[in-house]
Amino acid sequence: MLLTAALSDRTDSYVQFMTVLLLFVFVLAITALVTRWIGGYQKSRSVGANMELIESLRLSNNKYVQIVRIGRKYLAVAVCKDTVTMLSEILFWLFLFLLPLVLSYILRTVHGAP
Repeated sequence: MLLTAALSDRTDSYVQFMTVLLLFVFVLAITALVTRWIGGYQKSRSVGANMELIESLRLSNNKYVQIVRIGRKYLAVAVCKDTVTMLSEILFWLFLFLLPLVLSYILRTVHGAP
């Protein structure tokens, strides 16, 4: 009698564990699918957009240097708490091949270093 009761308790515990595990995997799968769907929806909404943030570099808590594509032009802008200032226009070939140099130049210009 005790053996069957212990076996029954183990079986119930195993079934309960498997049920919780399956529910967890189900919820995890649904979450992943919904996240992909929302990401695809947002991406499809911005396909025709003429503006895109390419790169952002944080200088301090509320100061950023950003490279933005507007139409066919690439612009370097400084974004602060209350202002947005255009620093320069970046040529496309310069953007592709010399991006690290442009960013270091912009940082030196913003920080005032020689």
